[in-house]
Amino acid sequence: MKIIKIYTDGGYKPSIKIGAIAFLILKEGKLLIEYNRTFNEAELSNNKMEMMAVIKALNWLRSNGNKLKGYRVYLYTDSQYVQLGITEWLTKWKKDNWKNSRGKPVKNKILWLTIDNLIQTEFSSLHVNWIEGHNGDRYNERVDELCTISMKSFIKSKIEVNGHKEN
Repeated sequence: MKIIKIYTDGGYKPSIKIGAIAFLILKEGKLLIEYNRTFNEAELSNNKMEMMAVIKALNWLRSNGNKLKGYRVYLYTDSQYVQLGITEWLTKWKKDNWKNSRGKPVKNKILWLTIDNLIQTEFSSLHVNWIEGHNGDRYNERVDELCTISMKSFIKSKIEVNGHKEN
């Protein structure tokens, strides 16, 4: 079986309202892409960033001429929220009219709907795996590093734009 591996990460620094996402995709062991992006918005969170990284990675894979037929697609995330959301909670939330186990509306519903749509239409056999963060896994460490690089570059550009020197 041919294999595609996707590693994702997301992070958010609430004190400065900066978030970042990163992903990398391997096809048959060869790196297809490394991607990172920074966001500067008030209504972000770590969970949203983790979910946005998954959405961006799946959309990239779908939109860039990658033939998925005959491939087994594995997603690796260090977010248990994402892993459990996809593998366990989505089915329950849909059945319970998007209410969580406490009867309250599911947080990040729009992002979950987007992930669910991608899975239902393009990635029905997606294998989602939780991987412990900062455990020495080469690719998990790399997407974490890409998030950090993205945030630092954004902060540096903001300082330079405002005419201040970086310390």
